[in-house]
Amino acid sequence: MKLMEIQDHHEKLFTVLAVLVGVTTVTNLMLTQRADQLEQSVAKLRSQIYQMPQETLAPSIPSVSINTLSQASGYVGDRVQITGSGFMAIGNQIHFGSAILFADSPDGVSLAFAVPGFLSSNTRTQPIAYFVTVENIWGISNAMEFTVKP
Repeated sequence: MKLMEIQDHHEKLFTVLAVLVGVTTVTNLMLTQRADQLEQSVAKLRSQIYQMPQETLAPSIPSVSINTLSQASGYVGDRVQITGSGFMAIGNQIHFGSAILFADSPDGVSLAFAVPGFLSSNTRTQPIAYFVTVENIWGISNAMEFTVKP
């Protein structure tokens, strides 16, 4: 009788083991198929990313640019309007030669400043040209020339 019980117990264990092996095999097969699907999805996404224009992949950082000065020359104290792009509402520095002036932009495309007074000289008889640039967190603009008249 003991031998019969042991054989019965072995048959049950063998059946459980066979089921576990089968479940493990099916699970491994499913995981392998899922991994293949994921690899295909990743490959498809990579190919789509490589086909996208660069500006889609990374947000463009605005650049600071001066398009025009309202006048190319003037006297100390004259107001000059700068038009361009990339200006901040606050925190713009206008470099006028070695002078640094601070200006706010109401619309992101215009700034205004007065020609600095330290440039006046009673002995100067010739106009002097200075470069004007705008700097803010986006960078430094191109330079435009402004001539201060005597």
